[in-house]
Amino acid sequence: MKKLRKILGTVLPLVIVVELVLLFSGVLDLVSAVWVVILVEVSLLIFVIFEFWVIAKAVSAARRSGTELSFALENVMSEFFPNLVARALRHDILLLRAIGMLLTGRRDVKQHEVALPYSGPLVPMLAVITVVDGVVAFGLHMLIPAGWVRTLVLIVGLLGLIWLFGFIAALIVYPHTLSDDRLRLRFGAFQDIIVPREMIIAAERFTGKPASTRAATCLDGALIMVVANQANMRLKTHAMENIVTLNPKLADHKIDQIFFYTDSRNTARKALT
Repeated sequence: MKKLRKILGTVLPLVIVVELVLLFSGVLDLVSAVWVVILVEVSLLIFVIFEFWVIAKAVSAARRSGTELSFALENVMSEFFPNLVARALRHDILLLRAIGMLLTGRRDVKQHEVALPYSGPLVPMLAVITVVDGVVAFGLHMLIPAGWVRTLVLIVGLLGLIWLFGFIAALIVYPHTLSDDRLRLRFGAFQDIIVPREMIIAAERFTGKPASTRAATCLDGALIMVVANQANMRLKTHAMENIVTLNPKLADHKIDQIFFYTDSRNTARKALT
């Protein structure tokens, strides 16, 4: 969705510029130029309305089946779009939802679940980046002469700031969660993995260096989820196949241990032992 908006934010000013050239050269009359702009705007409006309809359908499906919203969103999106597009749309919708939840002081944690936050190492750094990007966007806006290029730079800058703020919000409002029947491991709106509680044998502190620095990967029989290249918990599990996850690259791996990071390591260790 963000990419589509960027494309539309680029295309619309270009369409207007081309129209002005054709208009003043006499090739295109004023009425035709207005109709072209209306066509582009109406197309965007139709897509936004369709997007809200899909979201409503996903929320309804999640409530009926008890499925998590992130999984329901991707399932519904996959009915209308290719998998890559469905994942991108699901991600952006969850980012916007995260912003709303953060502004209203809520987290995606059920009443019977224990939250295990993991945003500590990243949020301060991302907050600084957001401020710097905001200053850069404002500076470019002031330096570039008035015109469609200036407007385009402003639109792209604002979209970038919204995305960064959404990423920060997602890290905060979508923590890991632990309940009597499952451990849910997340990384913002990017990763969502569900581990049945009965599959966990033991939990212990991990002080070594993780074998991978990717946000989530399976390597040598281990699921590794790091935050800022850190992992501080190790779980021994029964052999698991077909992991419940939104990441297709993880789904088909067989694992018997999990490495992950949480700001509440002691809480996690006590709750899991």
